[in-house]
Amino acid sequence: MNDLNPVGEGIPSGINQEHITSGQQSPLDKARVRSAELRAAGLLVRGPVLNPIERAKLKPTSLRLAIRAKCFECVGSGADPSWQDSVRHCSASLCPLLPVRPYQVAEDDDPPLAE
Repeated sequence: MNDLNPVGEGIPSGINQEHITSGQQSPLDKARVRSAELRAAGLLVRGPVLNPIERAKLKPTSLRLAIRAKCFECVGSGADPSWQDSVRHCSASLCPLLPVRPYQVAEDDDPPLAE
């Protein structure tokens, strides 16, 4: 994946180029440019992507991470690439974690009226 803008000049895509040409860069744009420079120089490498169980082990006092890890384990530990959808649509009605499971979609109190 190339973070550089095809127009060139080493400016990552998604940065407001009008601010750069006028000399007014937001702090976020400055950080993006700096990250792109470090990545291009090989100095910034992203770490490994951890699954929810590994994240929970790194921070054992987090209840939210523990719940996410248990739901991840329950739906097959990532065997399904869209495991978040499996957790979101979980139908284990006897599970004590059902009300607090991650990735829930907020329900609207007032559904739109059909015309």
